[in-house]
Amino acid sequence: MPMGIKGVVLGGVVVLAAGAAAVPYYLGGEAEARYQEQLAKSTEALALHEPNAKLTSVEYQRGYSQSHFTVRLEVPNPELDEPVVIQLKGLIDHMPDLGKQRMLAYQLDFDILNEEVSKALAHYLNGAPMLSVAMDVGFNGSQQGTLSSPSFSGPTAANPEMMVEWGGLSGEVSQSPDMQVNGVIRAPGLKVTEGDKVVQMGESTITANGEVTNDQWFGDSKMLLSYLTIDDGDEGPVRFDQFSVTSAQKMVDGRLDSSSTLAIDQLQTPLFTLGQSGVSLALRNLRMETLQQLQAKAGELQRLDPNDPVAASQIQTQVLEMLEMALSDSPELAITDLHLALPDGRIDSNLRIKYQDDGAGIPTRPDQIIAHLAIDLHLQAPATLVRMLIQKQAMEQMPADTDPQEMAVQLAEAVDQQIAVMKMSGYIKEEGVNYLLDAKLADSQLMVNGNDNTPMLQMMLMSMQ
Repeated sequence: MPMGIKGVVLGGVVVLAAGAAAVPYYLGGEAEARYQEQLAKSTEALALHEPNAKLTSVEYQRGYSQSHFTVRLEVPNPELDEPVVIQLKGLIDHMPDLGKQRMLAYQLDFDILNEEVSKALAHYLNGAPMLSVAMDVGFNGSQQGTLSSPSFSGPTAANPEMMVEWGGLSGEVSQSPDMQVNGVIRAPGLKVTEGDKVVQMGESTITANGEVTNDQWFGDSKMLLSYLTIDDGDEGPVRFDQFSVTSAQKMVDGRLDSSSTLAIDQLQTPLFTLGQSGVSLALRNLRMETLQQLQAKAGELQRLDPNDPVAASQIQTQVLEMLEMALSDSPELAITDLHLALPDGRIDSNLRIKYQDDGAGIPTRPDQIIAHLAIDLHLQAPATLVRMLIQKQAMEQMPADTDPQEMAVQLAEAVDQQIAVMKMSGYIKEEGVNYLLDAKLADSQLMVNGNDNTPMLQMMLMSMQ
């Protein structure tokens, strides 16, 4: 090979080698810039959502292929004389891995520094961090990570007679280049025993899928607990089966559409049993700008002392301002579904409340408030349950020394009379084994089971003025 070509090749090799050697250093600078940016964002978010907390960067040591940092978060705790101090120690590996398509790798360990708390945790952690997170950042900006917390089996720190079996925590989280986030956290279970007293929790999971836009979470999440049993050794166990909380949040035409559902397959207690039941709630029609303003106002409220007379006046003013902000968007609140499976039958209900703003500020008179509201209510309940509730109320008004036989007759008559009045007034409608109530309020007109009850509503409003 001619010397000129050799020189060019050798020079190219030297340049490539120098470039490769400089990559970890360059990525170290990028990692530090990300750290400072994330620290600033977290500080800003903390000031908004938890203004009394404090986030501090204790140190950042940048090396050629690795960097180390320590961050502390102080959160006030009314039960302690000092704030809870959470420490995050991090290791950033900025030596790229071409085989794994990895640009950066993070190892994060979380611990609590308060002496009293950390001593108690040390008994259960056996020298391990309270929570560890490992995260890889790809060349395309994607992130993949795992989290873990140690398991424990043995007596509690405070009571050697109380035994604990804890399966620990594990989870995975990922973020795509377009900022879509997916995650799952699992806990295999927990069992605490002391003599014949037992608390046992089955496997639980938390899943989340969505994205963060303008510091707001949009997407779906679900918490599922397979079962929970509580037995105090005296009255018998209480057991929950398949308890879940599901939520979803999205923007539709620039307005918030948020919903949550609480559900349970079965609840068993020594006194009663509840079958498959649940409730679904929805909040709609708030603008993103309004949501952010409300959060900012909520942060301001947390800084005020309600025991200070001046601050108390400011709190009242702030609450009214927040209410006016929310109502200006004509929000809608709804119980989209409520169902309870009782031994006497099933209760089904839904409720929708919408406020229509006219730009004239918050109304103060009851009739003005009613004029701004649109309400729809549906309720179906077993006739036996309705009669039982009326009977209980009538029984409380009777003298304690009433003859049992006479009381039974009087109660039956009182229930029949009350049911007859409710039917005649149109407040309940009989359908099979159930009683129904359908009510609708619109334009200051109240309809109940198809009957116009506006005069009754007007009389109630006049009495409130």
